Amino acid sequence: MPLTATRAALACALALLLEPGLARAQGGTLRVALPALPASLDPALAAETSSGLLARQLFDSLLQYREGSSDVEPALAAQWRVSRDGLTWSFRLREGVRFHDGDVEEFKRLSARCMEIVRTQDTGTLQYDTYFNDDETECIVIERFRDADALIQHGENLAHLMDAIIGTGSVSGELLGEPSAEVRASISGDGPVQLFTPWVRM
Repeated sequence: MPLTATRAALACALALLLEPGLARAQGGTLRVALPALPASLDPALAAETSSGLLARQLFDSLLQYREGSSDVEPALAAQWRVSRDGLTWSFRLREGVRFHDGDVEEFKRLSARCMEIVRTQDTGTLQYDTYFNDDETECIVIERFRDADALIQHGENLAHLMDAIIGTGSVSGELLGEPSAEVRASISGDGPVQLFTPWVRM
């Protein structure tokens, strides 16, 4: 299948970026001409040319067309089968491939932004560590502060990111210690944060 002018321009731009021996630019913007504004970036809705061009650059697919042919070959799927009535398609993914909706990557991006803010703006944060389980379905963030004022400052510094972070999944927290009256007042009884005060210490 011959490249359209738009796809050829994109292919040339990408080839230049990936060509061994050429200096690779860091950052910046890659501009690609499209025949029209894309109607959607959702590949399921990419019915017209511009959306389809972008979707192919942003998303991997289970199957793909063999180069220069209308035959279908595996992409993310190692094997597939179709039921006799044609209503059920079953795919076995290649090893190491799993579905995600982008929440983990978005959380990682937000977490990196939080770390940058903690390092450059927080004055009393003593610990800010992020841990994932093996399949990255759960995450624990451990935060430790010099005092209640440091916790308040930290909360204020990250407040603009909280809605986006909460949007990536189910969020809960535990606050351990003896918080100030101001911190206690900010913890809603039915909110995502539970307060645990000391009982016995070593």
